[in-house]
Amino acid sequence: MKKTFYYLFSIMAILLGVFSCGDEPEVSPYPPGSKYKRTVMVYMAAQNSLGAWGFARQDSAEMAHGMRYLLPGERVLMFLDDDRAPRLYELRKGLSSPQLVKQWKEDLNSADPKTLTELLTTMRTDFTSESYGLVLWSHATGWIPSPRSVSEEKFNVPTHNTTAGAAEGLASRAASSVQNTSLLTRNDLWLPEGSTTDANAESSSAGNKRTTSRKKPAFSAKSYGMDVGKNGNWERDVAALGAPAEEINIDDLSKAIAAANIPLRFIHMDCCLMGDIQAFYALRHAADYIAASPIEISAIGGFYTDMLRWGYFSEEIKDLGITYSNYYVGKGSQPYTDNFGLVFAIVRTDKLQAVADAMAAELPQHLPALKADGSKNFPDMTDTQTYGRYTSNKFWRPHYYDMNDALRRALPTDSWQRVKQALDAATVYKFTTPRFMTGLTVLYQGNYTADVIAVDEANFCGISMFVPQEAYTIHAVSNPPYWNRACPHGDLNKEFRKTEWYTAAGWKAAGW
Repeated sequence: MKKTFYYLFSIMAILLGVFSCGDEPEVSPYPPGSKYKRTVMVYMAAQNSLGAWGFARQDSAEMAHGMRYLLPGERVLMFLDDDRAPRLYELRKGLSSPQLVKQWKEDLNSADPKTLTELLTTMRTDFTSESYGLVLWSHATGWIPSPRSVSEEKFNVPTHNTTAGAAEGLASRAASSVQNTSLLTRNDLWLPEGSTTDANAESSSAGNKRTTSRKKPAFSAKSYGMDVGKNGNWERDVAALGAPAEEINIDDLSKAIAAANIPLRFIHMDCCLMGDIQAFYALRHAADYIAASPIEISAIGGFYTDMLRWGYFSEEIKDLGITYSNYYVGKGSQPYTDNFGLVFAIVRTDKLQAVADAMAAELPQHLPALKADGSKNFPDMTDTQTYGRYTSNKFWRPHYYDMNDALRRALPTDSWQRVKQALDAATVYKFTTPRFMTGLTVLYQGNYTADVIAVDEANFCGISMFVPQEAYTIHAVSNPPYWNRACPHGDLNKEFRKTEWYTAAGWKAAGW
């Protein structure tokens, strides 16, 4: 996923060690049975296009390169599930290369909550530490449900057991452009060479404009995690028989972590669109802090050499955000040249209930679902800061409105300020570049087009929030012409009602 070719070649020897290690004698910096200060698991669900295009290999090499900076008492567990048998490696001081801890004989589904629970339990029981961290590496789309789960609920049939003919009828199958895609960001699939952008697609974001380049971009994003499984097409993110790939919905992710009974200091979501308040609230009991981005991040993701050196083991949680962000503005130990942009935030989870309570005290009074005449009171979000491009090419995923900017427009000033005070107290770090790229589409001969979205630095909070909109219901079903295919994530207004945030933050009481 990154950098210059010079850097890639310089770490190839390390990378080879990652996949052939185990012969080096262990040198333990601690007496047997001693607790480590912190163990961090990097959970790389890479049996998807991110793995196919070499991004998992590159980040693995960065971790191997960064192992030299680990101090006594600092340890990294790297779980890698790609097109080979899944492997678990240990990285710590005293090893000359990552040590293979376990290699599974059969393929694992890294998007199965049970797999995540198993790995976290292993970290807790076999790699005892005073504190723990979790890095979730893969595709993601925040709180919205996976197309697979929506299809299973709609058709009342497990999609992984469907025949080719039955799979053809799935809503997610009908809405998927995977048959016409080849590249991606740490999120969505791009259109192939020779395709054109959707001139009729909706796009309502401040400072929105088009840009083109001859440089091949490096990007990508779902719920969390993606695993195409055995016989799936990992380059195009589809499972066998054209069915949608496996993903973990946010509520299931929260349950998987809880089942491991491990006290996590932090969760870092190195994947797209996970920096939303709905996901944060659902995971509020999973860790002390959650770090994520509300945008479709570059497939490059974090620069792991620096994250191991300065980010994951610092006692100051802000250092995680500073280290992650510094790379995107040319302040990392290696140059960054993609100019993609970044928005990033870290929240303190024990303060999230206060944010929900503040919202619940204001919404029913100031943002009721119905007007006096009984019609729906959808708030006008024109010119509100967005972090996503609302278009059929992006599968009608929501706008991902900046939470603070949306509330300052939708609520009276005094009400907004009360919620903002609680939100500010819960936010321990926020960062943005002046603009970022989104909606990237490959055209031809290496050309691509993308939206450049300017960030309102005076009013952004770096956390996205869902706001009900009429368009989300309209696009829940297919409409002519062809580009108005149905949203594979379902009617987002209805799916939103299933979240904990919907009730806790007063949306339900307001009649939404």
